[in-house]
Amino acid sequence: MKKLVSFILLLSISCVQALPQNLILLSDCHQQEGIDKDDITATHQLITALQQATAPIIASTSLWKNIVDRKQAFTKKLQDQYSLESEIYRLYQATNKQLQIFDYNLDRINKKLSLSWYAQQYSKLALLQQDQLNKLKFNFLCYSFNLDFNTWSVYDAKTGMFLFVPLQNNIVVNKRQQISQESDLVHDFSKKNSVIQSLQVYFSGNDDEWVIYASGHGNLQDDKEEAMIAGMSIGEFSDLLSYFDQVMKIKLFVYSSCYAGGVHTVEPYKNKQVHFPVIVVSLTDCPIYGFGFFEGVKLPPYTKNLYLTPQDIARKKGLLPCKIQDFQSFFRSAWSGQHDLHLIGLVSQFFSCDDVICSVKKIENMPLVRKAGALYFNVFEDEATHNLMHKAKDFTTIYSKKAILLYTKKIEKIVLKNTVSIISMLPGLQNHQINELIAQSLSFSQIVNESFLSLADAAKNKNYLINRLVCKNDIIAGAANQEISHCMIIQQGFMPKFLPDKIETCISFAVGKVWYLIVWKDQKPKKIMTLTHEQINIITELEQFMQQGIDVQSDMIPDELLTFDAYVKNKVYQNDIIESCLRDKICR
Repeated sequence: MKKLVSFILLLSISCVQALPQNLILLSDCHQQEGIDKDDITATHQLITALQQATAPIIASTSLWKNIVDRKQAFTKKLQDQYSLESEIYRLYQATNKQLQIFDYNLDRINKKLSLSWYAQQYSKLALLQQDQLNKLKFNFLCYSFNLDFNTWSVYDAKTGMFLFVPLQNNIVVNKRQQISQESDLVHDFSKKNSVIQSLQVYFSGNDDEWVIYASGHGNLQDDKEEAMIAGMSIGEFSDLLSYFDQVMKIKLFVYSSCYAGGVHTVEPYKNKQVHFPVIVVSLTDCPIYGFGFFEGVKLPPYTKNLYLTPQDIARKKGLLPCKIQDFQSFFRSAWSGQHDLHLIGLVSQFFSCDDVICSVKKIENMPLVRKAGALYFNVFEDEATHNLMHKAKDFTTIYSKKAILLYTKKIEKIVLKNTVSIISMLPGLQNHQINELIAQSLSFSQIVNESFLSLADAAKNKNYLINRLVCKNDIIAGAANQEISHCMIIQQGFMPKFLPDKIETCISFAVGKVWYLIVWKDQKPKKIMTLTHEQINIITELEQFMQQGIDVQSDMIPDELLTFDAYVKNKVYQNDIIESCLRDKICR
């Protein structure tokens, strides 16, 4: 009986000690951000998280170094009163002064500090290119930011990553790793970052439950760089998932990274069935978009698209940092179980949700969710997502005014009155067939650019075969109202052998008995060819090879096509088909 009581007591104590904890993880393991580089996303998020002091932060030391270096460089430039740095600093001071003069009357401020006022008063800034101005503004943000040791405890475990903990937080950390003053933060800028080692050292023996938000750069593997997700290599990220699953109790894991969708929703996961839900802020194999104002505050000029609101100012303080991410609301919503677009809108400015409607500015930032124990990612199954996109999951006819996500290899018919993004959700090299695409009011160029190639810098790993296309042919003179057949949009694996190397996209089609091929670059035709009899034979044989690629796994249940096993089998089949095409000297 005593043993039973003791066991119950120990169990109750452990339950009391298991606390809900939040963590922001900002990784730049390969140091893609620095004073001499253009990338600033992770550094910007670090400043935002430090300003809000909502949750512990583990961040690569190089991100802190980026802030320090930019602050020092900006400070030095301020010694020259004619420098651009002095100019933007004066603009900041003048804006706060005008707020005081007009007693914080925003209507009058927004009218006075207009584009014409800005151009007249700050002509040197007005002449800058947007990218130059953005860099200057971000350097000003770094200059104006100061870490408050009355708000934060800071730790350095020599793992290449600092830990920042708000003083009011109840997490237990080894005090021997603590840094007592800001100057100690510049002594260790290790080039080696280890996320798992940092978690092990900082939170050794921790039995709490966690909501974790992670962010960092991502890219696909190419000849120069290895593949990355959220600032880590694919291997590091995969190991981190295993560490979370085996060592930590996770309520929810959310990460934001370019190229984190598509193949990167399967390769690092393999067949892992982790015990926690995962949300990735990335729809497919393409870049996602940034996080807001480079200067951290809304500086003039004020226009109808950028104006001050009551949330942007405070009496006696003037301009306030813009909430490009609301971490406090994010973590509160995550713990309440609100795992939807509203949650993601708190950390991605490209979503805007209220009680009535959600809107999306960049479809690339649409999140995917992988439920606890699941084998694949999918978009949220909620009303907001349904209002933003159409999920094509069977061989049917689609009438849509919103983005079409292809979860199936074959579609019977698509009817469009306006251009919408048509996006393959199947990972890796995929070939899709659309029997009919009817878009009578749209031009051929619009359909190519705004539907099939709508995602800028996306991986070139999707091909499309459209048997019948009805649109306004703005490419071929005299064929504006003629139907197009045998249309292939080719980006990978099936380039005809008569084309030279280094062509990323080609489009072949027939109008009546005449066949054409277009080399497509920079959203327009670079070269238009009328095909010879021999070239037509190559194109028709190429179409047969692509049809083989389409027929592979076309009878599978759509959700099964998203799994790792299906991805691997498709990859093998597609490579075999391409090898046959090369062997028959049809592809190059």
